[in-house]
Amino acid sequence: MRSYVSVGEKGLPARQTFKPDNDIAMDYGCVIAMCEVLLFIPQALFLMLPTYVANMTPVFFAKLFPRWDTPLDFGKLHKDGKPIFGKNKTWRGLICGSLVAMLFASGLALAVHGSGLAAFPDYGWSAYGSFWVVPVIGLFMGFGALAGDAVKSFFKRRRGKEPGAAWYGPDQLDFIVGSWLFALAAGGVLQLCGLASGNWFLDLFILGGNWPRAVFVAASILILHPLTNWIGYKLKLKKVPW
Repeated sequence: MRSYVSVGEKGLPARQTFKPDNDIAMDYGCVIAMCEVLLFIPQALFLMLPTYVANMTPVFFAKLFPRWDTPLDFGKLHKDGKPIFGKNKTWRGLICGSLVAMLFASGLALAVHGSGLAAFPDYGWSAYGSFWVVPVIGLFMGFGALAGDAVKSFFKRRRGKEPGAAWYGPDQLDFIVGSWLFALAAGGVLQLCGLASGNWFLDLFILGGNWPRAVFVAASILILHPLTNWIGYKLKLKKVPW
């Protein structure tokens, strides 16, 4: 550490210090690293928006189209005598949620790509040079979210839990895990079709030091999901607050 002596305001020597160049570079690097970590938070939430929207869509469409309520299991029973999924899991929710997620992802990509907001990924559009990867990714994410919810319901029925009964953990992470698995599958499909040079999900959530996005999403949803359910209950969109 270098130092020199200068004259203070009252004529007394005042010792001042300078950091070596390598110390300054280290501090600058730490600031950049912190900014990148903080940027992961809005990026992660942004990338998962189609999933969140798909998960909420069935509630709204149940109000709009109350007669389109054919259950995914068509009312059939499992060998244990209980419903396979339950009456709350409908084809209306699966189809509408998947399509809304596809449209929502496409709209977000158009908004980001057109505005030049490089801080927010445009769902593979810029990375792979084709807009058409976006609706595929959105559709798979939406379908995966609702498929994950249905699989969770299957295991809830096997555990003897009624539709709407709370099951902390799986209730929060089911649609996230399902969406991730289908996003990974979407990346593979796009590669096989020659529309992408890499796997969208791996590139943005796992590889290149991007894994904190996945960790943040999983951790935050355990807090945010109960909150949104409570709001939906207060707005009379849900029958139970979980």
